[in-house]
Amino acid sequence: NNRVRAKSWDGSSSTFASADSNDGINATGALSGGDVTSGLVGNKIFVAWVENVSGYKLKAASYDGTAWTLENSGNALNFDSTKSAFTAGSLAVGNHFYVCFREQNASSVFQTRVKAYNGSSWVL
Repeated sequence: NNRVRAKSWDGSSSTFASADSNDGINATGALSGGDVTSGLVGNKIFVAWVENVSGYKLKAASYDGTAWTLENSGNALNFDSTKSAFTAGSLAVGNHFYVCFREQNASSVFQTRVKAYNGSSWVL
């Protein structure tokens, strides 16, 4: 299984930026994660990815230089959490982190969606 992992560089060596270098920062360590995208908002690194849990769910975490925090309490950011999502990219502007992704609708047609973190919550 693929894991979402991050390393930090101190100018001479790299170390895992996570307490668990085996499971990484996945919301569920035993599940595969991929389609990773990231951005810097203020002094935090935001990372978004899809995780294979009953279909592909959009997940996100932020890193404050010390610890990772799962965004949205580790819950999927999908528009419809019963459908699969695939990330396309992200953009950090001011205090906002935007994630653009594709998600199937009820007819299994892919729709382009955008979620934004506005400093306190995730909104459409």
